[in-house]
Amino acid sequence: MDAVAEWLAGFADSPKTLKAYRRESERFLLWITRLRPGATLKQLMLDDVQAYEAFLKAIPADWISKGKPARSHPDWRPFAGQLTKSSFRHAMMILKSMMAWLQAVGYASTNPFVIDRNRYRKPKTANLGMTRYLSKPAIDRVFEEIEWLPAIHPYEKREKTRISLAFCLYYDSALRLGEPIGANFGSIDHDSEGFWLYVVGKGDKEARVPLSPRSILALAKYTEAFGLDDTIAEDTPLLLAMRGKRRRATEATMGLAVGKILKTAARRTREAGEVEDAKALEAATPHWLRHSRISHLINGGANVNVVRQLARHEDLATTSKYSHAEAQALQQLVGAT
Repeated sequence: MDAVAEWLAGFADSPKTLKAYRRESERFLLWITRLRPGATLKQLMLDDVQAYEAFLKAIPADWISKGKPARSHPDWRPFAGQLTKSSFRHAMMILKSMMAWLQAVGYASTNPFVIDRNRYRKPKTANLGMTRYLSKPAIDRVFEEIEWLPAIHPYEKREKTRISLAFCLYYDSALRLGEPIGANFGSIDHDSEGFWLYVVGKGDKEARVPLSPRSILALAKYTEAFGLDDTIAEDTPLLLAMRGKRRRATEATMGLAVGKILKTAARRTREAGEVEDAKALEAATPHWLRHSRISHLINGGANVNVVRQLARHEDLATTSKYSHAEAQALQQLVGAT
């Protein structure tokens, strides 16, 4: 446990990574302690790893929490449910990394996770392009759905203006889910070029992202609906909870709110006979809005280097994955008669 704690300390400056790595390492240690007598990290064997793989693919019911009990509650369990394929793969990659570090520092004598280096990798075809995105008509449909939301009562008006602002931020400015949630009104700046929002992004990197005119209009309606016009302070959260005075919204809350409007748009899109867009909207998550914005800009002819700055990608090749021009050309090629 001390060795694992030392490994985890290396991720102290990245809270989200630390949380994920701590969770998976603790689960593995609990499993060894409870179900794998004689196994140790110092002498981990291939059959230990294979046994844990089988365990994760069919987690026993008594290892799964019912509801969301606090960690200190007797009903708490290490898992919230069965793992998806991606969650399973992610867990095994984390443990592979952990054992590699333990082996490098001389604590562990082996790292059986590397016996099959390709076991936990995504198929290479997953890197050929970006598929998790919505078409421009699908995005337009969502904006229409937001406009159609009722706003008769004050609560409805607050709910409508908040989702409108959030959707503008996630799509127009290509923000990640937690970025505007962690921002305050003091994070907004204005100069001769326009309005900007300072956010803390992936890897705890600070960035200044542009705000669209549509976002500024949505912000004005939002501040009015929440009664903030005369009471905004530098530390007032940008995205507020629906209940509670000046309480910051959570990622879970905003994820559900965005997901709800995506599902509503999916239903209306299917009713309109636009099956492919409906399927995409049904599968979409808030992060798809970021992917969609980057894809639409690149495929609309925007300068890739400028789009890279908006996306805050370190590598231009990452941004280039969002171009669908080659895929469309290939489809046209094989469809030619």
